[in-house]
Amino acid sequence: MTRNLTIAVDEELLAQYREVARRRNSSVNSMIRSHMAETVGVNDAMKREAVARMRAWARTGPKADVGGPITRGWGDHAD
Repeated sequence: MTRNLTIAVDEELLAQYREVARRRNSSVNSMIRSHMAETVGVNDAMKREAVARMRAWARTGPKADVGGPITRGWGDHAD
């Protein structure tokens, strides 16, 4: 559930923030929501969950069979 939030900010600060949002093709609301989520670690939790899913898939998913050692394709000599 989302809730509305009313804040009071300096007019010049808001004007500058709107300009930053415009340059980022974003909105003041979106930038504030992102900042709030970042502050409380929502994005960190989402990243940890994604990494856990990738690790689980790596353990159980299909494995590549490369058929022997991987070489640079120029032979087996050292530079």
